[in-house]
Amino acid sequence: MRDLPLTFMIPVKMDTPDRARNLSVTTSHLLHNYNCKIIVTEADTKQKAKKFLPSDSRIVYRFCELSESDPFHRTKYLNEMTYMADTECVANYDVDVMFHPESIEHAVDLNMKDNADVVYPFGRGEYDQIRVFCDPISHQAENIIEDGYHINPQKFVTEPKNFKLGRWTTLAGHCQVFKRSSYFDGFLENENFISWGPEDAERLHRFETLGFDVRHIKGSLVYHLEHAQSVDSGRGNPYLKTNEELWESLSKMTKDELTQHYKSQDYLKKYTEVTA
Repeated sequence: MRDLPLTFMIPVKMDTPDRARNLSVTTSHLLHNYNCKIIVTEADTKQKAKKFLPSDSRIVYRFCELSESDPFHRTKYLNEMTYMADTECVANYDVDVMFHPESIEHAVDLNMKDNADVVYPFGRGEYDQIRVFCDPISHQAENIIEDGYHINPQKFVTEPKNFKLGRWTTLAGHCQVFKRSSYFDGFLENENFISWGPEDAERLHRFETLGFDVRHIKGSLVYHLEHAQSVDSGRGNPYLKTNEELWESLSKMTKDELTQHYKSQDYLKKYTEVTA
């Protein structure tokens, strides 16, 4: 197990039964492979996630109470966790994904030793996302996960019926490993994106347009544990149209325009103690 100067930040809402399995499997996987910190922020009408987390002092659990009508404000929770973190690197981490340990380790090394600002621990549009379909009500990802945390790629050969392989590209979501200082310098997450939408595409576009050193790790794979979609994780999101209009506007901005736009955002004032 390698010590990493890294905090994994995982926002979650237990909106479908398979989230419990995915939360248990992914956090167990991270704790088994790295000596690291994990912050989990659950947002819901009541606490549901905590009982599915491993009992480990390296996990910090937060709960944000929502009313029935409140949206899942993922970008806000990520900013709050970044503010809380005290490690040199932070990872915006999707509860439904896993990576081979060396992918995350390589990403941290690129941040710490090669001065990269943000590293995506997977390739860029290379048909490198593997979608893993598991029993949606089971808390055990039996298809490729052994002992609750270990990926066994051999099962892709012996049990191909369980997987959809090689036809999905990936680009901007899943996980990003940031130098924490660079995350703040690049204006963190855009809290005007609410619930599900194109915030992943905007983040990548922004950090590249602003001139940060953005890397992808060629040949590394995303293992995506599939899940049912809810209003907070699919096109049924009532904020989707507003999110898409925001992305359309931001995607046309130059470096200077983006800088001025973000410097005017009131929500960033909550984090000026760090960014000043």
